[in-house]
Amino acid sequence: MNNWSYAVKDRANLCKNRDFHIISKGKSLHSDVSLSDYIEQGYEILDTASFRELWRKCWQEYETELCGKWKEITRKRYEDALNCLPPLLWTNGGFFLSEMYDECIGYFFQEWRGKYYESMQNVKRVRNDILHELQECINNGNVESE
Repeated sequence: MNNWSYAVKDRANLCKNRDFHIISKGKSLHSDVSLSDYIEQGYEILDTASFRELWRKCWQEYETELCGKWKEITRKRYEDALNCLPPLLWTNGGFFLSEMYDECIGYFFQEWRGKYYESMQNVKRVRNDILHELQECINNGNVESE
């Protein structure tokens, strides 16, 4: 187990702004800023377990905010995405852009019944769940137009 602590500026936006610093032996791992300096600047100091739990919760909220919003796109947009970089996990007309937006979240493209769609998704998500979500959004009229 490490003896690190974490200086966190804004709990609510931890995953968005990444404003945290790892502290070991009273100083930042990446600068000469001391633990007391962070406290003076208004940072909250968390132990490793508290930081990991905060990160997990924050990440779930961040992913929910980013992912699952579908947009109908043109065939040209779909083909441009397909041809700009090698596709990642390309199956049955669906693929992830190989450049991730953030860690494991990326742009997902799907051809479905002659139309084309785009959504941000977690690359680790099961493909059938993604397609089921798309079908539900289409059926419920929850797809934006380009």
